[in-house]
Amino acid sequence: MRKVVAVCLFSLFPVVLASCSKEPERHVKTPQELLDDELAQVDAQRAERPSDSAASSAELEAVALADEDRFDEENAEYELKRSSIGARSCPDSFEEEQLKEFKPGTAELKVLFANDGRVKQVTMNDLYKDSNVGDCVKRAFSSVQIRSYVGKERSVDWKLELKRESTDGAKK
Repeated sequence: MRKVVAVCLFSLFPVVLASCSKEPERHVKTPQELLDDELAQVDAQRAERPSDSAASSAELEAVALADEDRFDEENAEYELKRSSIGARSCPDSFEEEQLKEFKPGTAELKVLFANDGRVKQVTMNDLYKDSNVGDCVKRAFSSVQIRSYVGKERSVDWKLELKRESTDGAKK
């Protein structure tokens, strides 16, 4: 029995010793504490620079934003390319009588993104604006979702070639 007690005491010795050490307790910062630290750094930088320039204030605010909070143009382009794949098939999704006025061409889109990454509005040039094909293209681009970001809403101009596939696979 004494051996068991001795073994237990010696096995607990490192744990007791570690708990009695004089190292300061480590603290993992919360997101709010990290943001507060970044803002304090910006304030310190602002105090060091002359404050007479509005551009310098904008620069400092931009520095305060973490990279992941900025509008990601590469991500937006990638997602718009993915939607283009489906949107190109819009002319083929209608019957002949629904496409009487359809002409192959380039749909010029303006896609407006909200801060949460969703598409707020899709507008297009007059060539397809009030047509079945145009409505189909708008629906395809309205479902785009990108990473959320901080700042103003952003619009992206996008061009999409629209052609109709014939039943034998050739372009019309």
